[in-house]
Amino acid sequence: MAQDRVVSGKVTSADDGTTLPGVSVLVQGTMKGTATDANGAFSISLAPSETALVFSFIGYKTQVVSVGAQSTLDVILETDVTALEEVVVIGYGVANKRDLTGSIVKVSGESFQDKPNANALASLQGKVAGLSIINNAEPGARPDVRIRGTGSIGTTNPIYIINGIFSDNMDFINPSDIESMEVLKDPSSLAIFGVKGASGAIIVTTKKAADGKMSVNFNTTSGLKQMVNKIELANGDQFRQLAAFEANNRVADDPSAGSYLDFVDNTMSLFPGNTDWIDVVTRTARYSTTNLSIDASTNKNLFHMGIGYNVDEGLVKHTRYDRMNINLNDEYKFNERIKIGFNIIGTFEKLPYNSGALEQARRALPIIPSNTISVLAPDPYSASQTLSERSLYYTTPIIQNSESNPLATLENNWDKKIDRRYRFIGSTYLDVNVHKNLNLRATWYANLSFRNNREYTPLYNLFNPDLSTGDQIVPKSTLTAVRQDLENTRTFQQDYIGTYKKRFGDHNITVTGGMTFYYYFREQVSGTASQSTVGLNIIPNDERFWYLNSGYGDKKSLIPNDTRQNEYANVATLGRLLYSYKNKYFVNASFRRDYSSQINTDYDKQGQNFWAVGAAWDLTSEGFMQNISVLNVLKLKGSVGVLGNFTAFGYDYPAYPTISTNSSAVFGNNFVPVYVQDYVADPNLRWETIQSAEIGFESDWFEDKFHFEANYYQRNTQDLIVVLSYPGQLRQMTNNGKIDNSGFEFVASWNQKLSNDITLTLGGNLTTFKNKVAYLPLPYRANISSSEQTPNQIETGYPIGYFYGLKVIGLYQSYADILASPPSSINGGGAKPGDLKYADIDGNGVID
Repeated sequence: MAQDRVVSGKVTSADDGTTLPGVSVLVQGTMKGTATDANGAFSISLAPSETALVFSFIGYKTQVVSVGAQSTLDVILETDVTALEEVVVIGYGVANKRDLTGSIVKVSGESFQDKPNANALASLQGKVAGLSIINNAEPGARPDVRIRGTGSIGTTNPIYIINGIFSDNMDFINPSDIESMEVLKDPSSLAIFGVKGASGAIIVTTKKAADGKMSVNFNTTSGLKQMVNKIELANGDQFRQLAAFEANNRVADDPSAGSYLDFVDNTMSLFPGNTDWIDVVTRTARYSTTNLSIDASTNKNLFHMGIGYNVDEGLVKHTRYDRMNINLNDEYKFNERIKIGFNIIGTFEKLPYNSGALEQARRALPIIPSNTISVLAPDPYSASQTLSERSLYYTTPIIQNSESNPLATLENNWDKKIDRRYRFIGSTYLDVNVHKNLNLRATWYANLSFRNNREYTPLYNLFNPDLSTGDQIVPKSTLTAVRQDLENTRTFQQDYIGTYKKRFGDHNITVTGGMTFYYYFREQVSGTASQSTVGLNIIPNDERFWYLNSGYGDKKSLIPNDTRQNEYANVATLGRLLYSYKNKYFVNASFRRDYSSQINTDYDKQGQNFWAVGAAWDLTSEGFMQNISVLNVLKLKGSVGVLGNFTAFGYDYPAYPTISTNSSAVFGNNFVPVYVQDYVADPNLRWETIQSAEIGFESDWFEDKFHFEANYYQRNTQDLIVVLSYPGQLRQMTNNGKIDNSGFEFVASWNQKLSNDITLTLGGNLTTFKNKVAYLPLPYRANISSSEQTPNQIETGYPIGYFYGLKVIGLYQSYADILASPPSSINGGGAKPGDLKYADIDGNGVID
């Protein structure tokens, strides 16, 4: 009878020949196996029928080896770049994803191709757990982005790092130029950004050339967009019935309200419309993108150029966003140690006209006709007032005279706005490998933006059927005007970073350290030129004259709140350690000390420390997990840290109060102008402090086909920056408040390769948010929106932006019901049976 035999050997890496500890060694077709020891050695007993071994290890390709008659096997495993060895971009460097302890999601640039979005962020919607994106219907508009909820009443958007430079947005980047985007969410990945990382970070890397390749690529995409889930509005007949019902009830309650009944009985028939205004102002829109890229590379020089043109029509008629992009970069290697390079992104944008037509359409009465009517009317630009046949839109009825005809506004104003923006982001770097383990890199950045916006207020007439013949032609505007806004933003950044990498025995470390300098400057000038007298010095309806210095318009003025300048500088020192032991125990630690001229006038109070520590444990590298063949990866992870945040609430120099000249004092019988500070500076003002923590796990199953991960996070903001105002006192920006955030994230996906060219991917994610304002000083209750349509407020004990209003609990059934209910001040307090009955939410015995 044949006997069992022992096969032993050693497993090494094809990259550098080092031995690999913890490699899974299984008998093919069985659960029988072992793992390599600290020296990469293994020994296993085989039955006569067992003829092959399966070697697998995280980050390496699985290999099946036939044993034959051998008693000794030396196996070399090749790196699998598609496994957890995936390289991700992190702050001031790159790392293997398996070495990280936090939540970083990498999204390939392929995800943005052929999408009907001029802004790549819009294409991320639903792809990243914890990332909330609310798109704006305006073409090319910047979406509202949140990572793991809202942690402040001020700055809440994530920071964007575009090829290394900080930016407050990325709406100018061509999606086709993006190589990858990394979304950073946890403290261990964000602390390296210090005061800029509190709300999360999105790192954008644009495309570069590959080694030794020459290629030219051209693609163009176009398509159509339509509105879905359109708001259903009452039609003309339905409104007329409701108006008649309301008018009769109004007069029954208040005989003095007869004017509304008079409108219904005598005037409403003059407006014969049956208009769905949302249908009228919207359309099927077109989008297109055209891209050309050229790569010309040698072993020493890598050159890439990409040119793109995007057209994005809005769903509202006459709205359109145009953008031209260029992405240019080059890297030259002097030798194996030294290389230099540059990156340039240039953008020219034509920004769309925004009339607010959708909001106007939602409110406009359906009885107003959408068509024009042919009448005899004068030319509003002519002094002769000669009548000729003209097509005019209807005005709004007297019961809605504060509103506008949406189509009239749109058609008369859409081409009266010329808004252009120019953007340049450039960097140059010197990269030196001082030693095989030590790299030094110096990078200099510039981010420049210039915007020129001109808007013209035209003269045009409307038709009012409610007036007598001869008076039915009413001017919508009688005075022309031009507004011009010039905005110039410049930021400069310098990074000096050193990275040391060393592997010794079972230990692997990467240490990063350096300094970074950041300078921000912004200036804006806004002014108007307008007529002061009807009919005199009319500004022509010709864009060549839509400037403040055109010579037309006899009244010129600056717009104070939109004419301003601000600047600040940041200096920071930073460090990070990535450590792993046996590729199964991982520690990440980072530290940053930020100084900012924005926060305080006292240098000693301008600096603050931020830090984070994270740890992870790869259980599948342990021997007791080797026999679970269906489980490829199970990684437990957690991190804690302290981040920072700052918001200026519109103050250009928060630490230096501005002076107002609008106040006066009485001396004797005279009013004397006086200079007064706009607010009081807090000498102890500091950054908001965010205490952040995360715990979770990642897992891969069935030969990495199924991925599942779950995370729980907490993010508590302390020392909240608020602007307090008390009667008789100046406002003061100070630290006083606390906001708590927490939630769960779940991610699941299945990848199935159907053929060499086809892969099926199914995935989804679920995120929960819990937000609460733990404390705000009384009487602080900030209005996020003053609109009656969105009454959102901030108050202790409630989520940020909760809806503040009345809660209906039924109808008053009788006067006895009214007398038995808490007194109400709503609608003057004159409640009647059939009126809405509201809840006493705060329990003070009064409904108010």
